[in-house]
Amino acid sequence: MLKTGISLPISKTCQQETIIDEIDSLVGDTLISVLRQLRSGYDRRPHSFPQSIILCGIRDVRDYRIHSSAEKTIITGGSAFNIKAKSLRLGDFAKNEMISLYKQHTEITGQFGLGRQRTDLLIIWHKGKQKQEVVIELKIRRGNTQKTIKKGVEQTWAYMDKCGASEGHLVIFDQRKSQSWKEKIFYEIEYHHDCGIHIWGM
Repeated sequence: MLKTGISLPISKTCQQETIIDEIDSLVGDTLISVLRQLRSGYDRRPHSFPQSIILCGIRDVRDYRIHSSAEKTIITGGSAFNIKAKSLRLGDFAKNEMISLYKQHTEITGQFGLGRQRTDLLIIWHKGKQKQEVVIELKIRRGNTQKTIKKGVEQTWAYMDKCGASEGHLVIFDQRKSQSWKEKIFYEIEYHHDCGIHIWGM
């Protein structure tokens, strides 16, 4: 849609202002197409085009350079976004702001951290009116493999118990360069409180 026409949907849904997030995730000719369409709608503001448009990204857009795949070159000559003076950068969140954001997320979604530890992955599959919940715990092997497995199995079971999950998997990453892949890769099931936990080594 971005290459064929962004002006029409924007003009119909946002008469006054709009925000395009992660604009710097667009690359090459796709980004060029978007910028051209935004420029072409400038003289139709505010009746047929947004009065103001905010382009958000994680990089300073003043330093962004466009790579044209059609022309096989980098387009230079100033800011790709036609910024002459300055761009706005939002400051990093303070600790109290992060606490407030997490609280809002919990209130809206009902999701929360479980104890002091955190569940790495909780995967939920919906099957009609039923759902299957699977806990996946990720561990990096440190020191002794069996100690890593023992600690990981206990944590995985604890997460399963708190989440009410019916299935648990423990994935252990072995970063030792001296070990072959044949030695690193394994699969087994270990029982903890009569609950079978799948253990994957890699």
